[in-house]
Amino acid sequence: MLGWVQRRLGLGRPAAAERSPARREGNEARHATPTGGAPESAEATRLRSLVEGDDALALAALGELATTLAERRALAAVRERARARGLGLELALRAARLHVARGEPERAAELLHGRDEPAALVLASDLRAAAGDTAGAIALLERALARDVDEPGALARHTRLVAATRAPRATLDAGATLLRAGPADTSLRIVREAGRGGAATVYEAVDEVLGRRVALKTYHRPADDRAQLLAEARLAVRLAGPNVVRIWDADPERGTITCEWAEGGSLRDALAACDPARLLPSAAWLLPVVDALATCHAAGFVHGDVKPGNILFGASSAPLLADFGLAGRAGEPARGGTRRYLSPERLAGGPLAPADDVFALGRVAEDAARALAGVGEVDGASRRLVERAAARASAVAGRPADAGALARDLRAELAGG
Repeated sequence: MLGWVQRRLGLGRPAAAERSPARREGNEARHATPTGGAPESAEATRLRSLVEGDDALALAALGELATTLAERRALAAVRERARARGLGLELALRAARLHVARGEPERAAELLHGRDEPAALVLASDLRAAAGDTAGAIALLERALARDVDEPGALARHTRLVAATRAPRATLDAGATLLRAGPADTSLRIVREAGRGGAATVYEAVDEVLGRRVALKTYHRPADDRAQLLAEARLAVRLAGPNVVRIWDADPERGTITCEWAEGGSLRDALAACDPARLLPSAAWLLPVVDALATCHAAGFVHGDVKPGNILFGASSAPLLADFGLAGRAGEPARGGTRRYLSPERLAGGPLAPADDVFALGRVAEDAARALAGVGEVDGASRRLVERAAARASAVAGRPADAGALARDLRAELAGG
């Protein structure tokens, strides 16, 4: 069984020839303690670094102690560090893989629990799959893909696991969030699944008491994502306006948010179809979205996941900014996103900043410029507006600091055109 798990995860111990001389001889070396007292062994120094050192030092120490007789003590030190101060991603992944190689997948899962980085989610998914929890593995991969669709191996694993089930998704275990007739004790009747992501599934539903269609967003793991659900719903209500999706209800116990149904679909759909009814004139959808983001930025928040799929069209064809699931205050750590729409600063690990949303909107404008090339007759103002937005918002140097600055820039372009 252990060998099968190791092969599935691509793990194994390095051959003796690959171990450095420093690692083979390290236990014989002696170093003075930081207090100048009795000397301590190199092994003791490295074990102390695992608990007290910075991430780089701890990672190096674990690398030296891995596959030696001190490996078990080293991993115990990593777990102590995790309890005391948390772990950086690389250290958590390295330690988790060593635990799997030792036949301790439960300890590996403990180190990965609660982490939202795509690489951690993929490894956690492998552990679920190896334990026979296919539905849980699929749900974790969907979370990884929602944060970064290009995460190495995530899409291939997801495709393989879904195919292996050989059954409709609705028959999967609750870990994958299932389609059901309607949540108990509510007036909602689910019509169909409208979209699925890493954190939640969105259903088209009918409120049979009020007689209206709604979108029901159901989080895969309500207990784990309660804080995120509440933050998402409260921010959308705080930013309520003509171009923000309206929230009708939120139930953190069930893990659901009920919101306005966007009859006109998404900008992603319009771009794929090169639909002139939605894309022209470009000012009709682009400027309201910029204004909605400007309101968000003025309140001190960053949307964090601006992309065509999160720009919807309501019954009156008005554009609606949706899905504040990855939003946060400016300066807070980012929690994922879609790689194509992530700013260079976010890709480098920077915190949330309004300029991130501006960059993402520039990418959306690039998508629109390409789609308009397939529309045919396009008025010059529409073409110039999306090209201006793409050039200004996607630039690294001179990018507008927030959506308010971008709005002024684009309106000046229209006035001068």
